[in-house]
Amino acid sequence: MNNASVVLSSIKWEKELRSAKFPTDIRSFRNKRVEAAESLAMDFIAKKEVDKKVYEAFNSKLKVIFMMKLEAEKPKVDVLEKIESVLNVTLNETNPEILLYWYTLNIPERVKNEVLRGGISKYLEQYGREKYIKPVYKLLATHDNGYARDLFEKYKNNYNPKVVETLRKIIYSNTFTS
Repeated sequence: MNNASVVLSSIKWEKELRSAKFPTDIRSFRNKRVEAAESLAMDFIAKKEVDKKVYEAFNSKLKVIFMMKLEAEKPKVDVLEKIESVLNVTLNETNPEILLYWYTLNIPERVKNEVLRGGISKYLEQYGREKYIKPVYKLLATHDNGYARDLFEKYKNNYNPKVVETLRKIIYSNTFTS
């Protein structure tokens, strides 16, 4: 019997389906891989020695979990710089969701970093989905509005017209909407 079968057979379906509330036996989806991703983030924060091969072995979901743990812990600039020096996230990562987490972590603290700026520029050129670019432009508008305007003017033709109008409001009027 596989894990899914074990979980499904352990649920008292009649009781759960007839109850007017959420199931009482919600299964935890934590596992050793999730814990390894969170642990690696905490090792960086604790300034321990880390092996970049651990991060490189993660799939994209685990890398997102790593980034989410960093976001929850709000690391200081020196930790972000250490992560960049070991993992080269800005230059090596291609997944837009992972990069979104990375840039939203870094813009408030390191917006003047040239490597980061280059990565952000490439990201905003390549990706046009509002969910990926709007948070980045919001942070840039707050922390370096001139750079946000420069990038927006450079790449606005890559975006859907509706997204362009949303971004224009964020960048030029500092009206932040969710």
